[in-house]
Amino acid sequence: MTPRPRAVLFAALGLALCAAPAAAQEKEPTKAKLTDKLARKVTLDKFEGTFKEAVELFATKFDLPLIIDPSVHPDAGAAQCDAADDLRVKLPRLVNVRVDTALRLLCEQVNAMYLVRPDHIRLVGAAAGLYESGVLRQPDPGSPDEEPTMLSPLEMQKAKPLIKRALVTAAYKGTPLSEVLDDIAESTGATVVLSPEVGPKAAAGVTARFANTPVDAAVRTLCEVADLGVIEDANVLVVTTREKASARAKAEDEKRKARQAGGLGGLVGWPGFVGLGGLGGLAGPADVAAELAKIREQNEQLKKQVEELQKALKK
Repeated sequence: MTPRPRAVLFAALGLALCAAPAAAQEKEPTKAKLTDKLARKVTLDKFEGTFKEAVELFATKFDLPLIIDPSVHPDAGAAQCDAADDLRVKLPRLVNVRVDTALRLLCEQVNAMYLVRPDHIRLVGAAAGLYESGVLRQPDPGSPDEEPTMLSPLEMQKAKPLIKRALVTAAYKGTPLSEVLDDIAESTGATVVLSPEVGPKAAAGVTARFANTPVDAAVRTLCEVADLGVIEDANVLVVTTREKASARAKAEDEKRKARQAGGLGGLVGWPGFVGLGGLGGLAGPADVAAELAKIREQNEQLKKQVEELQKALKK
């Protein structure tokens, strides 16, 4: 029996309607990732103006979601939202260069750098960027050879690496560990690496719910559940076997103790240094107080010298 013409018409129409969304989906261009946009090679005409104007040009010309952080300011102690208005920059004509190269040349002129987030690029002061990326870190109170910080305590908290500052809010039910870690890294911008040594445990299902949890705490919790360990290196979290993580922690602890012992021993040769035996050999409490006052004065002088060196380096 041959189908009726009307039935054939409706069937063809139904197939066309079903295929239309798929065809439209195929024609829709794929949104380029920020890393792909930064890797493109472009040509840029000579530019001279304010840093803010240059950023607006880059954002429009190269389709980049750029945000200027208040830490980009000629006077770090008086950060303002419109700080970039006063910063003058120049760029020569650039031909066939990567976008990230041009952006880096621009940032260097105002002592800044850029940090790539999951959905935008933030331009920050160099000091804040170096702390957040883990290149610089908070000094270890137990190590006497640590350099003083370049940021205030509040700024230090804001510039912590993303593995300690970014927050995870998500729920997982029977999701493979590898997929959970990928999702955390993608949603926060933090760097989380899964070591091949983990083996089959990477595919183990994980059930967890996180609410405003720092990345490092979330990853450590997942490692506890999966009987794994985690190694923290600058701004990177490496999920590995528990044995390897324990060995790394032990080695770091030994290095820290060696630095502390070496630092204390190195003070003996300093002018005015008074060891325990030296204090014990003084005539009485008055002599001890005088010697301590002398040491405090020397410490204040050293502190002033360090501050002057920091100011000279910033210039």
